[in-house]
Amino acid sequence: MQRPLASFYSSGAREDGWTRGTVHTNRWITVVAMTFGAVSTLAILVVSAVSLQGRGIQVDQLHTVGLTLIDAFGRWGVYLFAATLFICCYGAAIEISLTLSFEVTQMMGWRYGVNEPPRDVPIFTLTYVLLISLCTVFIAGTGADPLQITLYSMVVIALILPADVLPFLIIMNDPVYLQDETNHALANAAVLGITLLAFTMSVVVLPLTLLGGG
Repeated sequence: MQRPLASFYSSGAREDGWTRGTVHTNRWITVVAMTFGAVSTLAILVVSAVSLQGRGIQVDQLHTVGLTLIDAFGRWGVYLFAATLFICCYGAAIEISLTLSFEVTQMMGWRYGVNEPPRDVPIFTLTYVLLISLCTVFIAGTGADPLQITLYSMVVIALILPADVLPFLIIMNDPVYLQDETNHALANAAVLGITLLAFTMSVVVLPLTLLGGG
């Protein structure tokens, strides 16, 4: 997820004309957003364990997670979960498809932009429309389990994380590019530690995932 998020965010920054004056603001945005995401993830794990483990329910389908909200909200918990799942999946699909559209058009030197009329950026628009359509047809036509696809993709992404992060880490410590905004030692240590931890976990989890069928 690291590279798509960075590509998507940096493309938006370039399109909106951000300057050095927005660096500190975006640092706060990043800290708040990442903290919110981490706390929300931990909350889901805790609530799932409290609500489902006592009933012996194993989460092997996405709709099973929706049962965690029934105790607190009754039947409305199911609707709340469905709305949350739709928003998250829709947002992720848009982000990934737009990221690939940014990368294709930028590498080829074609026009791009989410704020541009579709007729002015036809290849950019066609790319993300095709990606969303093809993925939808694939899931609907093959009956593939989105949860299994997510699990496998997370493991693979963590495996290639060092190759993704290393170039960013080099740039973030290069004063030629970033001048006085380079990383400090603590940030470098945190990035390396988290990357190595994710990579190690994936090395262990991947064979177990394959042997256990996900």
